Amino acid sequence: MDTFPAGASYSRSIRVNDNAVHIRRTPALSPDAEPAVYVHGHGGSSTNWADLADLLSSRLDGMAVDLPGFGRSEPTRSYGLAQTAAALAGVVSAAGGPVHLIGNSYGGTVALHLAALRPELVRTLTLISPAVPFLNPRWSSHLSLSGVKLFLGGARALRRMVASTDPEELVAQSLARCCADPGAIPWTRVQAEVDELRQAMSLPWRPVAEARSYRGLIFELLRGHLPGRTSLRSLARRLTMPTLVLWGEQDRVLNVKLAGVLARLIPHARLVVLDRVGHLPHLEAPHRVANVLSSFLAERHGQLSPAAAD
Repeated sequence: MDTFPAGASYSRSIRVNDNAVHIRRTPALSPDAEPAVYVHGHGGSSTNWADLADLLSSRLDGMAVDLPGFGRSEPTRSYGLAQTAAALAGVVSAAGGPVHLIGNSYGGTVALHLAALRPELVRTLTLISPAVPFLNPRWSSHLSLSGVKLFLGGARALRRMVASTDPEELVAQSLARCCADPGAIPWTRVQAEVDELRQAMSLPWRPVAEARSYRGLIFELLRGHLPGRTSLRSLARRLTMPTLVLWGEQDRVLNVKLAGVLARLIPHARLVVLDRVGHLPHLEAPHRVANVLSSFLAERHGQLSPAAAD
């Protein structure tokens, strides 16, 4: 198992379960900082966390991961949620866990799965608009007929879509769907996402990863309403570490009503809903998210009472 070198920032790959998993590190500014691992959403990459990780570097030694098949990570044989969580567990172990685990959307669901089954690896858990089971299809723009057809059509359908669309247009479409105000994201950050997508589109396995991980997620969301110790609802009830549920009030990808549903499942979860942001608050309002996370972590250390943190 590879481990992370200390001290400097870097972008490198480590071996996890015979696969190369790519990591971007934002080193801490304080010797007392604790390790954190950031997990991106479906279609995203480790670059999504650059601004937030930088803002939290006085408190956290940040490592953002490219999940298998995304960003610059190699593909894997299976893109099921359990297998992806196992790959994430390898990254956390290499980081010298336990860590502060922070995940968004699909990455939040992977983080929840890992935290429930491997609690010894997680100090605190922050879930930013994670995908959790729900029955009302109007609660997610991802369940539009065209979107479902695209992903269920598999890698071939995704390749055709990508071949006919410029990366700048794809990023613009994604931000328009996921953000309350895409104009709030600096041009430099948008361009970094475009460059990352252009590089990812050159990798033959990326459409396969997107299609198969989407199918795996849909399966787990449907199974989440059934009994069983590993269903998502059951896993949420098993969480034992301090957990923050963070949601954007104007989230159109996953309705903000799911925030309360999830927070009620998790024992002693803290719920924060941010106004004027959508599905990607760490991109759209990184300073506000950093303030919420700093208060949450300070509260864990007894530096603030819950009332003062609010």
